[in-house]
Amino acid sequence: MVDEVRVYVEGGGDQKETKIRLRQGFHEFFAELLVGAQGKHIRFQIIMGGPRLKAFDLFRSDVPRYLTAFCVLLVDSEGPVRTPLAECMPDPVAWRRLELPDKHCHPMVQAMEAWLLADVEALRRYYGQGFNRGAIPAGLSNVELIPKDQLVP
Repeated sequence: MVDEVRVYVEGGGDQKETKIRLRQGFHEFFAELLVGAQGKHIRFQIIMGGPRLKAFDLFRSDVPRYLTAFCVLLVDSEGPVRTPLAECMPDPVAWRRLELPDKHCHPMVQAMEAWLLADVEALRRYYGQGFNRGAIPAGLSNVELIPKDQLVP
């Protein structure tokens, strides 16, 4: 039986403050799951892994230590999602050596910055008069399909 869920997330950089802020965002994002887990006395941890390879290394080193936990890794897919999902991992060979089923691997959008474009109206409210709607490419209805090179100059 699983007594803990551990979600390792790429992102937050190397700074403590940025990791704290991103973890808060993921707590809001996973709020419903957190409440459900608490109701079943399951611990739910969100671990900010920092940059891509660091997040993967942290996940890889922790999996053998938390045998009764369900561990999952969230990383940018860096391109269109491919199967097997190991191909989206920072180190596909090392991922295969873990011998984990795909349910432990969750590629996010091609680059997490795409999520910012999911709600252009929220961006407009946040930035107010300084918001430049023309800087956001038109026709971005599915943020999961936005190529990384359109997001990061």
